Amino acid sequence: EPNQAGAYVELARYTMKASGRLDGPTLTKSEDLIRRGLAIEPSFGNGYVLLGYVLTHEGKFPDAEQAFADARKYNADSPWLRSNEAELRDKLGQQELAEKLFTEIAASLSTPLNAKTAALEWLQKRYTYSDRYDQAAVAYTREIQLKPSAPWPKGNYSEFLRIYRFDLDQSELYAREALALMDYGMARRSLALTLYLKWADALAARQTVRAEQLFAEASALGVELPEVVKELGYYVRPHSIVYALAKKGINVDTLPGLPGATTPLSMVANNGHQALVAQLVQVGANPNTPGYGGFTPLMLAAQKGNESMVQLLLSLGADPKLLSADGKDAKQLAREKNHPSVETAIAVAMQRPKSSLTDVSSTIPFKIRYIYRVKKAVSLNDRHRDFRLGEEVAFYGASEYGDSKLVRFTFVALDGNLKEFSIEKENVRLWNQYFEEVGSVPSQFSSR
Repeated sequence: EPNQAGAYVELARYTMKASGRLDGPTLTKSEDLIRRGLAIEPSFGNGYVLLGYVLTHEGKFPDAEQAFADARKYNADSPWLRSNEAELRDKLGQQELAEKLFTEIAASLSTPLNAKTAALEWLQKRYTYSDRYDQAAVAYTREIQLKPSAPWPKGNYSEFLRIYRFDLDQSELYAREALALMDYGMARRSLALTLYLKWADALAARQTVRAEQLFAEASALGVELPEVVKELGYYVRPHSIVYALAKKGINVDTLPGLPGATTPLSMVANNGHQALVAQLVQVGANPNTPGYGGFTPLMLAAQKGNESMVQLLLSLGADPKLLSADGKDAKQLAREKNHPSVETAIAVAMQRPKSSLTDVSSTIPFKIRYIYRVKKAVSLNDRHRDFRLGEEVAFYGASEYGDSKLVRFTFVALDGNLKEFSIEKENVRLWNQYFEEVGSVPSQFSSR
């Protein structure tokens, strides 16, 4: 029946499903089929719903908007209309509107299961990348509730729990549940990487037998330890795995098998997690190693306008005079993004000689990765420089920048925030008026 408009639209849908990919030829063929159907029945509303979807993936955004407008004009009843419109808003960079639409889709009782789970998966990424981890967790668990027999939602949730929550027990639980439903690569990888992190915690707690058991099971899953390096850049705070990797001689400065790619340190600096930056540099990550486009961590922080991260990287040895592949230094990148205070900080750093602690190195009182309790409060109305009486912090290193008369000691608090204690070089010997040593960093501290 060559005059059935719906047949052409369904053939277009089948063409995309059979192809398994939305490449140029597939989309062109599908668009042609839908338009042939609409030529027969110009008021076929549901035909415009699929046309808008195809045009969105072809990058023809104004035409896609018109197709969705026509779908509403002709009273389309396809449950995919809102989902396809939300996807268009996402591709147009209208994230808030896309989030609103996907939220409505996920909450609607009339939405088909596939459309609802697709909406939840979009929301999971949106919440995660905007640091709304509690909302992301809800979106993950809702998808699991909707599809309890599907392995992939459980495997995905395991990865989220490991990377963004360090909830290793729950991450292990969901990975094992996913594997019980289907033995597939992503769940095996998630379980292995979770076990490697638990291995590192066991090492830090000096639980040797348990550490050996965890490492053996992780290795047996076919995932090598260096794979952990590939996700370090997504972590939100320090973890004992960083020290465990260093002890195994694994380079944390670059991604395994990906020379010239963005570095873990660049990713962490770009995300603004200062304590983890300090930890990575401590075990050998070079703040001057360039990633894509020759961009260093300092350049990325400068572009973001993150002045405290810029100051930290400078104190850790970042060179402000390095150039990206297109010949721009960090100062110029800050200027282009209109971050004048960052530009000024970098300009000052360019003028001063390379930092040196040789004159105080013999008198530095603190031990790396040791806990110190605050004996005398310091209040400067700056959360990065305030120390509460009785607070416990871990020492991560000393640096010199800005005032040449000062030495600056870097600590990490239990909540993962970086803290700096500054004191005149001539008064370093008075450090014990402010701090008392508690002991080496326990696993529950280094994993935070």
